[in-house]
Amino acid sequence: MNMKNELMSLSAKLLELHKELLTYQSKLAEKEDSRNYNPYDLWNLSTQDPRFSWLRSLSKLIIEIDIAVSEKDKNKLVEPEFLFKAVKALFNAQDSEFA
Repeated sequence: MNMKNELMSLSAKLLELHKELLTYQSKLAEKEDSRNYNPYDLWNLSTQDPRFSWLRSLSKLIIEIDIAVSEKDKNKLVEPEFLFKAVKALFNAQDSEFA
């Protein structure tokens, strides 16, 4: 498997995890606020509510990977090794919001 395919696979797996974590945090917010949120409200919560801030680092990393995979200008391409290291760092960090 080449690096582009590996990055695409990694992105897909991270996106699945992100969806599950977003659903989890959404349910917590709905319970805490005693209301059900529609998709538009959830989008606003996920991008602006402090209760979702811990998830944004994963969101940004998925975006970086997707941009790298689709980048047409090879001079702007982020090194795949950097992206793999960034994922490992996110999941191994003990002092981050994500941890």
